[in-house]
Amino acid sequence: MAESGRKYHDLLGRLSTWTKNVTESHLYAYAIPHPMVPKTLIQSVLIASAVATIIASGLSLDPSDGSEDSFVIDGIGYRIVSDYGVEAYQFDEFLTEAIFPPTVVHNGEIYAVVSLYSTTVHNFEYIYIPDTVTKINNFYDELEFAQRIDISAFNPVFASQDNVVYSADMSQLLKYPNIKSDPTFIVPDFVSSIGERAFDYNLNIQEIWIGPKVQEIGDEAFLGCQNLKRINPTEIGNTLPEGLLTIGAMAFEDTGLEDINLPDSLRLIGNYAFFNSKIRSLSIGFNTTSIGDSAFSNCTNLESISCGSPQFYAENGVLFKNDFVTDSLVMLTYAAGKKELSYTIPEEVTDIKSHAFYGNNYLEELTFPSSMLLVPAYSIQYAEALKRVELSNSILSVEDYAFVGCRSLEEIVWGANVVYIGYAAFDSTHLCELVIPDSITSIDNSAFCRNYDLTHVYIPASVQYMGRGVFSEDVSIANIEFGGSAPRMSRDCLSIIEDGSDPFVLNLTVQKGFVLPDSALGDYTIANIYVEGLLPYPYENLLVALLCLAIVILILRFVKDV
Repeated sequence: MAESGRKYHDLLGRLSTWTKNVTESHLYAYAIPHPMVPKTLIQSVLIASAVATIIASGLSLDPSDGSEDSFVIDGIGYRIVSDYGVEAYQFDEFLTEAIFPPTVVHNGEIYAVVSLYSTTVHNFEYIYIPDTVTKINNFYDELEFAQRIDISAFNPVFASQDNVVYSADMSQLLKYPNIKSDPTFIVPDFVSSIGERAFDYNLNIQEIWIGPKVQEIGDEAFLGCQNLKRINPTEIGNTLPEGLLTIGAMAFEDTGLEDINLPDSLRLIGNYAFFNSKIRSLSIGFNTTSIGDSAFSNCTNLESISCGSPQFYAENGVLFKNDFVTDSLVMLTYAAGKKELSYTIPEEVTDIKSHAFYGNNYLEELTFPSSMLLVPAYSIQYAEALKRVELSNSILSVEDYAFVGCRSLEEIVWGANVVYIGYAAFDSTHLCELVIPDSITSIDNSAFCRNYDLTHVYIPASVQYMGRGVFSEDVSIANIEFGGSAPRMSRDCLSIIEDGSDPFVLNLTVQKGFVLPDSALGDYTIANIYVEGLLPYPYENLLVALLCLAIVILILRFVKDV
């Protein structure tokens, strides 16, 4: 009882502070002091009214799920997250306004509303956030469509101005609601950081002006702003402000920007920063030291890349990073709009980053240098015009998803030393005939799945392991020929389809002594097995037949002579 009384006394004090804040900030009409009524009297009435309302509503409703840790008040579901705090996390579907009180009462205990969370968007017309809320968590999606947002002037973490949510000190722009219809927005001069997902998927914004004080653009800040075409437009095109240091991951992914000039001050560009944007040209500043994977991949209009940073090197639409330790190059981006039909990777290149060739629909032939030991994971995927690949003799493995989605790929020159084919390495390519080279010892799961035109495969004796579903969904495949004794096979290794009204018949040509594991075939795949040398004219039986025929001829001659 003493603890409960202390909590009640503490939170009653917070209630008094809240009502004082409300009266001073004029957030509610009933809290505006009348000129003939003392402010202290209004505060006393508000305290008594708030306590009575909270206690009454808390005692009149049952918990939303029967748990002592969750309950509903006025259409808002709360859950207890600490001894003193609750989180609002569920909302009645008919609720049009989300006005959060600073405190609520449950089972005689007073709790501060400290955080907001939402799993679905309710399209609230109005949202009020009190000074007790210090975490918004997943509630940002609710702010996207609110026609009006008010935040207590005394909130220590958040603030609002013109329906835009900022940090309390106004230095960070946290959320620009999607419902705002203005095509142009000028970031206020007091902002130094544009926060994570601040403008994401806003289809109204077309032009934005970012001042020189902004040093950071957060992850996904403008993700999906497909109509955003102008940022600080000048005679030389779109220009990010001098003073900017960081562009976060996916910050400008899938935007309408057609060009971008990056300032010399910029140091870091995150993963997928401009992925799938419409930029045609790219200029990288002097001080940039880090560019994330896939930062400029799948920009199908991109042809021109220039670079002023000594850390990187650009040539004819291809962007590399200098590795000064090994005196080599790492390929970052092969411009998706580059129109050459063939390309030989330079001998200085030792690595290719993820999605480097993603989205290029012109390149048909690609040759690997002797400086590379493997085809990196995800590196060439979705180069959809690529028809022919030539691997050098130095290549030892083709890593996971290396060529996935290269839908025109029909010819592979393997080189002499490839030993491993990774997970889904050639998923969804266009192979018709496949002869695995006798250097390969291991083929991982789904390595050649979804090659819908593949009809014949030869697997040499060198292969010691085959993973699951190596040829799954290769619905045109007629024959798989094994050159040696059975390799170790995972379950469903040769399963072609997962379900079907009719079973899929797969013809296997194997060597004498080959034993197919029962688990190698799925429930809907049936194998016809032909043993090399035994069918249809067994070699040994043919010799016996010839010998018997010779004996018969000799006997007939002997009888004739007699």
